[in-house]
Amino acid sequence: YTWLFPNLTFAIGVDAMWIYEAYPLAVDRCLVRQTACFPPETIAASEFENKVQAYYHRLDAALDEDIPALVNQQAGLAHPDARQGRFQPELEPNVASFASWYADQMLRSN
Repeated sequence: YTWLFPNLTFAIGVDAMWIYEAYPLAVDRCLVRQTACFPPETIAASEFENKVQAYYHRLDAALDEDIPALVNQQAGLAHPDARQGRFQPELEPNVASFASWYADQMLRSN
């Protein structure tokens, strides 16, 4: 999966791309949007109707797994100590540094 912080992740395969977005609307609400994209060749395939159901099932299952985390995030936003901005200004850049290092290691192993 590829992450575009702060709220979007996507994955791309040979026959599909899916996108997952989460938008905090208020301290007690969040909008989650899932999108599935298919190239014309995939849609034209005779087995598309069966295959697309598997994609939709996977997306729905992922959302069902993520809802508890989203509920907890919303509860955190509602906390009196919650402030806008980076999650942790001293540690957040380290997460990006680790992701970059990890990607470099994966590319070198190929």
